[in-house]
Amino acid sequence: WVMAPFLIYRLYRSKSLYIPHTLLNIIQTVLAAGLGLFAGADLIYFATKESGDTVDVLDPIIRGLTWLLVVAIIQLGRVRGSRNSAVLWIFWFVFILFSLPRLYSQMRREIDSETPSDLTEVISNTLTLVIAVVQWVLAFFMDAKPAYIVGEGPDDSTIPCPETTSSFPSIITFSWFDSLAWTGYKRTILDADLWELNPRDQSATVAPVFDNNWGPKLKAANLTSRGNVDGGEVVIETGKKKSPKESLSIFLPLVKSFGMSFLLGSVLKFFHDIMVFIAPMLLRRIIAFSEPVCEGCTQSPVWQGILYAIALLLVALFQTILLSTYFYWMYLIGLWTKSALISALYRKSLTVTAESKKGSTSGEIVNLMSVDCQKIGDILPYLNMLWSSPLQITVAIYLLYQILGASVIAGLVVMIVLIPVNGFSAAITRKLQVKMMKQKDIRVKKMNELLSGMKILKLYAWEPSFMQEVVDIRNSELKILLNIGYLSAAISFIWTCAPFLV
Repeated sequence: WVMAPFLIYRLYRSKSLYIPHTLLNIIQTVLAAGLGLFAGADLIYFATKESGDTVDVLDPIIRGLTWLLVVAIIQLGRVRGSRNSAVLWIFWFVFILFSLPRLYSQMRREIDSETPSDLTEVISNTLTLVIAVVQWVLAFFMDAKPAYIVGEGPDDSTIPCPETTSSFPSIITFSWFDSLAWTGYKRTILDADLWELNPRDQSATVAPVFDNNWGPKLKAANLTSRGNVDGGEVVIETGKKKSPKESLSIFLPLVKSFGMSFLLGSVLKFFHDIMVFIAPMLLRRIIAFSEPVCEGCTQSPVWQGILYAIALLLVALFQTILLSTYFYWMYLIGLWTKSALISALYRKSLTVTAESKKGSTSGEIVNLMSVDCQKIGDILPYLNMLWSSPLQITVAIYLLYQILGASVIAGLVVMIVLIPVNGFSAAITRKLQVKMMKQKDIRVKKMNELLSGMKILKLYAWEPSFMQEVVDIRNSELKILLNIGYLSAAISFIWTCAPFLV
């Protein structure tokens, strides 16, 4: 019920339309309608039962409305071209997990009870659980291809990306990638083996989204950067106020373009961080369960230990899925950001005037496309650490304080001491990066000059001397890279030793 409005909104925005009636969606619809009939039968049974409670009547009503919603979602997904529903897969899985303890307790009550009782509720819940399991298994399969897809081209010369036609379990386990990995294991991958890029990740899809938010900023800067004419008088503004061109920033356009996708990744990261602390708490319960009980104390039932063990397994499984999905999603956002920025820079470099070209070399423009855009994309997966790290540290200290008491303050002091060390190392790394970028600009500029004057170099046999200049510039870059490597190794050593010091 919570996700239904979002799912319906997404289905109505789908570019695929109409999946014909197939055996898969017919069986899913019939089974969901059958669950609705079971709920109606339970409602009639408990409403006419003299000893029935209000909860016994409300339960089948809520289940019946839920099954009607499931039928509506299945048919709406068929009409709107949805071949597989992640919401339904998760719903059936959660429903099965919560139905098992209820059915187990009812069966134990029926078996252990000395007086015979009515088995209607047990039979109804058993059949409901069986149908739910069948529905969950059916949710692993993809439905038929939609009859109409908006924007689909007739070109079938390339291999489509299998991610677009994969089910939700295949996406979260990345099993859609197995075919390419297996091909690479058996032989060298050729160009003919590569898939077409997912339409979601193509520059033709990403660049217009960024341009729609970046274009108004550029227009406003171009209009206000000219002379302000009012009644034939030129108004000159004094002070240190920045001009619109100087105050231009890609931050807000990027947030408007990919902010919601980034927020989704942040939600995944939040749930993963919460599950990081659930596992130690479950392990503590398992240890307490396995310890010998004192004299006169009642021993914990076996089902508690089984429940803790299964919960620990599920938490580790969900934690792995959430973390891998988070990094995959954030790297996709980094790819979108990089593609959008490179596209904007390339279009700008084609339309820049000769006067503006004097302020920047071709090497700087190439570095902007190849290096700076890449760094912006690389930092996105780790941007959530700004709030994730304090959250994890705070919760960990709180849990440790309950166990160790005031001794945890010593570990906190060690982490506080390491903060200035990290800041100092980051400042040095930044300076080295600036130096390396300058050397790259010089090298690219020199290479462009060499390539443009290659005929003269050959004519006067100046190749060795100019090659030596390029080698010297490259050696300077390598020295800076070596220093960055030493610094990175030192930082890694410090942070590897930090947990032991804590």
